[in-house]
Amino acid sequence: MSKLPLEIRWHLAERRAQRIYENDPASGLRYGPHKISIADDNRWNCERGVWLFHFGAYATAHVLAYGRLEDALEDAAAWLKEHAPGHLTEPDYNDPTMLLEPEIEGELDADKRQELIREHAEADLTYTESGWLVSYEWTYTELHSPDDLLALVRRE
Repeated sequence: MSKLPLEIRWHLAERRAQRIYENDPASGLRYGPHKISIADDNRWNCERGVWLFHFGAYATAHVLAYGRLEDALEDAAAWLKEHAPGHLTEPDYNDPTMLLEPEIEGELDADKRQELIREHAEADLTYTESGWLVSYEWTYTELHSPDDLLALVRRE
């Protein structure tokens, strides 16, 4: 298979992974012992990038997404919102630890105070249209080759 052009190898790898996923979505694609979900079943297309996202403090949710990184993250977050909403959060704008020292508090106008509160609440969070992700509880792996994609296919 390695003598074929890269574009054809990607296409074949996509088709194989797609067939296995569609025939047995519960166990077809794996990341170690963990099941991999597909963010958008209708977007099997490696032309703009293939990303495997890992979510949770112990990386318990794995989502495969296609496209530019930003778009793939949005697709993965949309999948989380529907299937694993516990991975999404909201900023706490009423955090009691965001108390400013009295001398500083008196020097700030209302807009600057609100800006500091917003910055504090959104620190360590990643925004998506589907909700906020705790920044240190998600990461991704870019799949660089068809072999990377095929490695995710469960082999009997």
